[in-house]
Amino acid sequence: MIERFWAQRGWTRTQVDMGWRFESRADLEAVVRIELPPAVAEQVLRHHEGLEVDYAVNLWSRTFD
Repeated sequence: MIERFWAQRGWTRTQVDMGWRFESRADLEAVVRIELPPAVAEQVLRHHEGLEVDYAVNLWSRTFD
């Protein structure tokens, strides 16, 4: 639904694969706690091992004349 909304208005979607890579678990935990609501952050940290998080985002762009 969101993709259709932007596409119908002339925007182009580019999927960008990206991620976070940290030197320490403490750094990862600090960023997760900044980026997510407290309850969600704690749940993520309970279930995630390691120092990397991979994810994808949609970059929407449009050229205006």
